[in-house]
Amino acid sequence: MLHDFKKSSQQLLDLLFPVACVSCSKYGKLVCDECFDSIRISKMFNPPKTTLAATNYGQKIVSTIVSNLKYDLLKDLDVFCAQIMFKFLQENNIVFDNASIITFVPMHYSKQQLRGFNQAELIAQKLSVILELPCFKILTKTKRTTAQMVLNREKRLINLKGTFESFNCAGKKIILIDDVITTGATFDECTKALYLAGAKEVRCFAFCRD
Repeated sequence: MLHDFKKSSQQLLDLLFPVACVSCSKYGKLVCDECFDSIRISKMFNPPKTTLAATNYGQKIVSTIVSNLKYDLLKDLDVFCAQIMFKFLQENNIVFDNASIITFVPMHYSKQQLRGFNQAELIAQKLSVILELPCFKILTKTKRTTAQMVLNREKRLINLKGTFESFNCAGKKIILIDDVITTGATFDECTKALYLAGAKEVRCFAFCRD
């Protein structure tokens, strides 16, 4: 009975506030099937051991998804990011060790309070369900820094130095999730913190590469 009530409530909300594709505005889903299928998945002929990116930010639909998730607060786009990342793994025959744990690049608590969520955490949680792997927060960001997107490459590489700390990861194989990778500086600093805390292996995995 509760399930029927929730279903009816959702149907009413969909009627009053119809959902439209963020890319083509077709009603029904935040990313319609046609637009989802149009996303080009990255091909990895020799997959690197540590860093992966499922697709490319240069595609208009990909940048639109990222922008709407981060800045327009359409949190439900996280599931589409996770689905694309899973599709990437399938198409490139990449399998994570079933003893791995998933974690995510953290935001400083003050910035997360302002936004209300961490998009990397949302994507990590959805991907953990798909891959049937546990997801834990094992990194913290100890300093509030300038947003990476407003800095040039040189400044990005030094902006985050020493800003992350890790815990509860000794001997663990870790899959570290973020939404976008540009220079790799964020992943590098998080990886250093994870290894310093005793991680056995760290593989970085982003929704897209800019």
